[in-house]
Amino acid sequence: LRPLRPSAAALERAQRRRRLAANARERRRMLGLNVAFDRLRSVIPNTDSDRKLSKSETLQMAQIYISTLSELLQQGAGGAPSPGTDKAPAAGDPPRPESHFHTAKSSGGGPGCPEEDVQGGREYL
Repeated sequence: LRPLRPSAAALERAQRRRRLAANARERRRMLGLNVAFDRLRSVIPNTDSDRKLSKSETLQMAQIYISTLSELLQQGAGGAPSPGTDKAPAAGDPPRPESHFHTAKSSGGGPGCPEEDVQGGREYL
């Protein structure tokens, strides 16, 4: 007995079905990811509200925002700056949040407005 082999057309149909299923899974995954980024953007202060932050900018701003809030909580809990905040940053240390995250009073923008960079664009780490 010889095993039955599917025809070339049947193989192509099966491949097409698998590809369509994979594409649908990827669309659902990306939709979920985009919804998550939209939710994150909605809670991060952004004074440049006429322009939507990119995914990279959103993650960078979230990192700065969380670091700044953490530092404020540590300062508020102890009444003094957290340990190590008066030392110079070592090579490879992440940038200090207060150097990138400004309030409306310090930069003329709204809460969390990054400073203008040299080329006139926005600086987002």
